[in-house]
Amino acid sequence: MLQNAGITMSEVQVNEPVRSGGAREKILRGAMRVFLEDGYDSVSMDRMAEAAGVARRTLYNQFPEGKEAVFRAAIELFWQGFPQVTWSEDAVADPEGSLREVAMAIASFWAAEEMVPYVRLAIAESTRFPGLMQHPGDNSGRLPLMEQLMEWLRLLDRKEILRVPNAELAMWQFFGLVTEPLVWPRVIGIQVPMDDAYRNSVIEGAAAAMMKLYAR
Repeated sequence: MLQNAGITMSEVQVNEPVRSGGAREKILRGAMRVFLEDGYDSVSMDRMAEAAGVARRTLYNQFPEGKEAVFRAAIELFWQGFPQVTWSEDAVADPEGSLREVAMAIASFWAAEEMVPYVRLAIAESTRFPGLMQHPGDNSGRLPLMEQLMEWLRLLDRKEILRVPNAELAMWQFFGLVTEPLVWPRVIGIQVPMDDAYRNSVIEGAAAAMMKLYAR
């Protein structure tokens, strides 16, 4: 159960990613740290080994293909930290409350300090590595949470709780309502408050806007 400023995760179960803690993950976390600090071109395999605290041979044993393979695997590990959800029956009975809970999970992910450098890195390397802002799990690039949210919105439409003729559009609108005020101003250097009060205002506004837009 996750709590934050009066919002309780009770109707939506947020599933935390499983962490292996092994040598491979240690390497990827160290590599991502130096990629974010120095940019892709400036990072060598030696620098990654040093950042991860492993021998150069260990790094090459794990990633014989070299730096590009490390980078792609580090990006995939990054996206594995994005929340996934399991809906309960109560989530259908209280759609606005459930939207708030999902919005909080999204907002919590993007609140970490390394998220802004990651987005800047993804933009800088988008020509060399297309799709860095997308989840690498399938051809759609959508995160599992996006698919889960679309299925839930379709369920609300079938049960005539909300009117959602296009669940994919509704999903993107919802993600935009949460991420636009929390992420993009920071990416372009505009300071926004990141305290609980501001984030909860974003969360409440996103849920209320969706309910109003898709009300029957």
